[in-house]
Amino acid sequence: MQEARVNGRLVTAGPDAPLEAVCPACGGVVIRRKRRGGDGEYTYFYRHQDGVEMRCPRRYHP
Repeated sequence: MQEARVNGRLVTAGPDAPLEAVCPACGGVVIRRKRRGGDGEYTYFYRHQDGVEMRCPRRYHP
């Protein structure tokens, strides 16, 4: 996800964004991550914390 809540306000994932935030849909902890695209640029996003069992409508469930 691109946006998460920090201290009650929405922030967009980016290099200067906080490392930990809160999911706006379920209130769970999300961690900032990054991946490198084919052009060598980084893409930043938030992902739910690993190892935590939760049901979030924004989380992928195959």
